[in-house]
Amino acid sequence: MTSMPLLLAEEMDLDWSRVKVEQAPYMPKVFGNPRFGGGMTTGASRTTQGYYDVIRLAGLQARLIMVQAAADKWGVPASEVSTEPHFAVHRASNRRMGYGEIASFAKVPAEPPKSTRRSSSR
Repeated sequence: MTSMPLLLAEEMDLDWSRVKVEQAPYMPKVFGNPRFGGGMTTGASRTTQGYYDVIRLAGLQARLIMVQAAADKWGVPASEVSTEPHFAVHRASNRRMGYGEIASFAKVPAEPPKSTRRSSSR
């Protein structure tokens, strides 16, 4: 209930103090752990090993969707938008928008955004 949400929060650039964790419903075909043959089970560090790449990619893709949606709303290139915990920021115009607001209008593309590994500096 901590490791996986924390990985997602790290990639999305979320403020961990504002994250609420909810247990996934029992749906092994959707949420099954690849290290346990798709079963919804945990054991030792296999949860982290099984979900690590999937969760990080999902968080990165979600952050890219938030950045693109904010950029579209502001009419600026996504390359000019950065993030701070829970916010998209356009420094050139001194604008910032919370992820909650962005989520109210952001559209999830049919294909996930192409990801690149972000550097530790934002």
